[in-house]
Amino acid sequence: STQSTWGFINCLFMVRKLSIFCVTLFAVPFTAILALYFINQPSKGTIHLATMQGKAEIVYESSYGVPYISGTTNQAVFYALGYAHAADRLYDLQFKRALAYGRASEMFGEQTVSLDKFMRSLQMEPIVDQELESISELNRTTIESYSAGINAYVEQTTFLPIEFMILGINFEKWKPKDTLMIYKFISFQMAGHWQYTSLRTGIAKKYGQTLSEILVPYDREHSFTEQTTIIQDEDTISEAKKEEKVKKENVIPKAEKVTGEIPKDDDKGGHEMRGSNAWVISGKYTDTKKPMVSSDPHLGHHIPGEMYLCTLKFPNGPTVTGASICGLPAVIIGRNEHVAWGITMSMIENVDLFSITMSSDKKQYYHNNAWKDLKIRTETIKIKGAPALSFPVYKTHHGPILDYPLDKSLGTLFALGTSAFMTEPVAFAWAGFYPNDQSITGGMGLGWAKNANDFINSLMKLHGLAVSVVFGTTEGDIGYWATGKVPIRKSIKDAVYFRNGSLPENDWTGFYPIEENPHVVNPKQGFIVSCNNRLSSENSFHGMGTTNPTTARAIIATKLIKEAIKSEKKITLEFNKALQNSVEDPFAQQLSKYLIKIVEENKGEFLKKFPKRQEQIISAVKMLNTWSGELSADEKEQLVYTVWIEKLLDTLLHKHFPITFERTSITASFVADHFLGHYIQKWAKGEEMNNDLCENNENSKESKTVSYTHL
Repeated sequence: STQSTWGFINCLFMVRKLSIFCVTLFAVPFTAILALYFINQPSKGTIHLATMQGKAEIVYESSYGVPYISGTTNQAVFYALGYAHAADRLYDLQFKRALAYGRASEMFGEQTVSLDKFMRSLQMEPIVDQELESISELNRTTIESYSAGINAYVEQTTFLPIEFMILGINFEKWKPKDTLMIYKFISFQMAGHWQYTSLRTGIAKKYGQTLSEILVPYDREHSFTEQTTIIQDEDTISEAKKEEKVKKENVIPKAEKVTGEIPKDDDKGGHEMRGSNAWVISGKYTDTKKPMVSSDPHLGHHIPGEMYLCTLKFPNGPTVTGASICGLPAVIIGRNEHVAWGITMSMIENVDLFSITMSSDKKQYYHNNAWKDLKIRTETIKIKGAPALSFPVYKTHHGPILDYPLDKSLGTLFALGTSAFMTEPVAFAWAGFYPNDQSITGGMGLGWAKNANDFINSLMKLHGLAVSVVFGTTEGDIGYWATGKVPIRKSIKDAVYFRNGSLPENDWTGFYPIEENPHVVNPKQGFIVSCNNRLSSENSFHGMGTTNPTTARAIIATKLIKEAIKSEKKITLEFNKALQNSVEDPFAQQLSKYLIKIVEENKGEFLKKFPKRQEQIISAVKMLNTWSGELSADEKEQLVYTVWIEKLLDTLLHKHFPITFERTSITASFVADHFLGHYIQKWAKGEEMNNDLCENNENSKESKTVSYTHL
C-alpha cells in the first residue's frame, strides 16, 4: 500500500485558500471561473502531437477520460504520456514536486514550514543529483522525453488550472531531476516499516515495553489470530528442517530494552491507516487456463485520484495498460501482452532508526567511544508571505538526522501518527540512500517483460523501493517478490525499536543479496495472497518481513480462494471482482462473539447500571448473535459492531493515552485488531478482569472494571 499523502495535505491547505478565494467570486462571474477550469481539459477526442521524438497520438476512447497513447517511436510515446499527465493533472505534478523537494511553503506559506523542514532534513536532493549522473542513456532519454511533453503542454496552454490562480503561483519548467525526486519520495513513502518502529519505541518509552509490544505486535505471541503469510513454508523449507522449525517457532528473540521519557503533545487527531490487496491465481484453477492477477491498492481520498489510468502502445515494444503516477514515465500496476502484476506495501525491514547523541553545540555525535564530526549543510526555505527560513541539517554515517521534534501536523505525512513519538535526534538509515539504486530502471522495465525471468530481473533492480509484487505470465508462471535491499543485522528483530547509534556493533555491515529476499515462483498451493501481511515465517529469508502482523484481508482472501479451488469450479474474473468487493471480516466474526459472551455473562450488572438502556442492550446482543460478520453498508449489525469497537478501543486506551493524537495513532492502524483481540480473548475467559487498561474516572473503584468498560 501506499499513503495518499498528497491528497490529504493538499485538501488541508487548499480548503483554507479556497475559502479566501471564494470571497472574490462576487466580482468575477462564476461561469468564467468554471470556463478557466475546464477550458484545457482534453478528456475526450484525439490529440495529435508532432515532436522531435516523432509523431504521437492521444486518444480518449471512453467517457472515463482514460487515454490510449501511441507514437511512431518509443520516445514519442513517453513524450505524449508527459503531455497527457500535464493536460489532466498539472496541479498534481506541481504539488508532488513541491512536496518532494520540501518547497510546499512556497505555495502555502507558513502552515507547511514543518513539513518542508522534515523533507529537507532527509537530504534526498543531493542523492538524486548523484543518481541523475549515473542513470543509463536510455533512461535519461526516456525521462527527458517525458519532461519535454509536460513542458510542451504548459507552453501552449492559454490558462493554467484554477488551483494556480487560487494560490497565485506559476508552473516551473519540468526537469528530469524532478521525476527522480518524485520517484525517490514515493520510495520513501513505501518504506513504511520505520513508522511502526517509531510508534512502538515511543509507546515503550512512555508506557513500557510490555504495553508497546501488545499495541504494536511484531511476533506471534501478541497476535490473537492465525498468521497468514504470503509465502508458505512448504515452498521454502526442506523436509529435514521442518522438525527443527516446529521446535523453534515459539522462540522469539526479544528486542533491546527501551527506556526514556517523552513529553506530552497537545490534543490533535491522528491519521488513517490504509492497506492494499493483491493476489495471483494459477491458470490450472481458472476458466481461461491462464493466471489471473488482481491488484486493489487502498489509497486515501484524493481528488484527483492518485493513479492515472492509461494505455501505452510502443511501436518497438509492448502495449502496456494500467495505472501510472503523474510525474513518472511508467505504468506502476498493469499488464502487457505477456505479464500482469500487482503491488502492495511489503513493510520489509529496509530502514533502521538510530538514536543519536549530539554534542551541545550540535557539531558532533558520539559513536564508538569517540566524538565524530557531523556533516552539516544549510537549507533555506522560501515562505510565501513571510521571510525565508535558513536552518542546518545534519548527517551521520548512519544517515540524515530527521528534523525533531516532529510537528504534530506531520501525522498527515505518514500512515500512522508517528510524529506523536519522534522527539529526539534520530538518524534515518535507509537502503534508498545508498549508491547505485537502480529503482528507476527496474520500475520502467516492468512493462517490457516478456516472461517471468525478464520480470524478476526488473524487480531485482528495485533497491530502494520496497514493495510486494505478485505477477502472472501468459506462459503460466505465477510468482511473488519482495523488492528492496535489506541490511544485514544480528537479528531482524533489531529493527523493531530505535537502535543505539553510538554502538559500532549496531552499524550496518552490508546488504543481503536481493536474490535472497522473500520470493516464490509457482507455489505448491497454486495461488499467492499479498495483503500487507507477514511475508514468510521466521524460518526462511533471514526472517525478513516477519515483524508484520497478519491482516483480516489476507485471511479472508486466502480462505475464499481455497474454498473456490476446493469446489473444483473454475475461477473466473467475476470471482476476482467479488473477492475485491468482499465485506466479510474474520476479525469481526471472532471479536463479536467474544464481546457478546462478556456482555451475556455480565448482563445483570449491565442492566443494573443502565436501567434506561435495557431494551437497547438486549436488542444489540440479540442482533450481533445472528450476525454473519459482514461489514455491508446496508446491515445495521455492522454499524453497531463498528461503533462498539471504535468506542471500546478509545476507552481502553484513554488511561495510558489521554492525548487524542496518540490514541488515534494506534486505533487508526490495523495492528489495533491484534491488541483488542489479545485482551478480549482473555476477558471472555474471565482472565485479567481487573486490567488497569479499563480504569477511568467513572469505574476506577469497580471490582469488575472490564465488564463495565465493554459497554
